[in-house]
Amino acid sequence: MLHHNKIQAQNSIINKFNHLAENIAQGNTIQHHSDELKDFNNYFVDPNYNAFSIDAAVKSNGLLFTLLYIYHKSGWSQSLPEVPMDAFKNLAYKLQTVYRNNPYHNQVHGADVCQMIYTAVNNMGLREMSKLNEIEIFTTIISGAAHDIDHPGTNNVFEIKCKSKLALLYNDQSVLENHHTASFFFLVDNTSNNCDIMQYLTAE
Repeated sequence: MLHHNKIQAQNSIINKFNHLAENIAQGNTIQHHSDELKDFNNYFVDPNYNAFSIDAAVKSNGLLFTLLYIYHKSGWSQSLPEVPMDAFKNLAYKLQTVYRNNPYHNQVHGADVCQMIYTAVNNMGLREMSKLNEIEIFTTIISGAAHDIDHPGTNNVFEIKCKSKLALLYNDQSVLENHHTASFFFLVDNTSNNCDIMQYLTAE
């Protein structure tokens, strides 16, 4: 019963911000939303974009909202139909929850990186310069979202000097980078999370 209630609460949060992100991406007028979300389509690619103010506007769901907004704004339901939207929504939520609440390497940082990647690809010529196709852009955004998950708020030198379990596990080699990568694959590999987007992508 407790697990069922947890799933219901998770789905409620996902659906709420998916609806908001979809409407904003489509340019629809949303009543009763904060000033930070007005004219959001232009603000999202503005050099002065502030991920912290947006995170506050969406009640500390910045990464979830950002990923859902990019999904709808990029039209991935049409250009990448092989990736089920439910799996993507679950992944966006799970990535946000795996970030720890530390001063810098938190879910707001993940959202900020996603916004910068999106802007570089779509407004700074990176798509054309690098000849990126849609699946490459998709995986780059996901990589940006996941790149610091479960960050302990330390650095590699600290982990190595303290002989932490992570440092021992990764033999002092790129300790945190290996940890973030492994954490992502453990996350999507856990079938109970229902967020394994990798199974829908081919080797090509």
